[in-house]
Amino acid sequence: MVVTPLSERVAYGASEMDWRYPDWAALADPDRLDMEMTESDLVAQLRPQYPFGAFDGMDPEDVSLGFCTYLDEDFDELTELWVAEIQKRRDRAVAS
Repeated sequence: MVVTPLSERVAYGASEMDWRYPDWAALADPDRLDMEMTESDLVAQLRPQYPFGAFDGMDPEDVSLGFCTYLDEDFDELTELWVAEIQKRRDRAVAS
């Protein structure tokens, strides 16, 4: 099995979030983000910000979207990658 690098999966997940929820990066709290903890992962943070059911199709354990890791991968790295994606989008919004 070929495993796509974690950074690529997070970038793909972030672009999917851009398409589905364009303001997601402004609503996420990077200081509280912890992708290992179900109460402070990205989906848990954003779910209350959107209408009921908006995140029904988003599985917080989806490895292909970078929401979770394979067993040999590091959740700290996953969190750092998501924080970087959030910051990229916030920087773009300021520059616009």
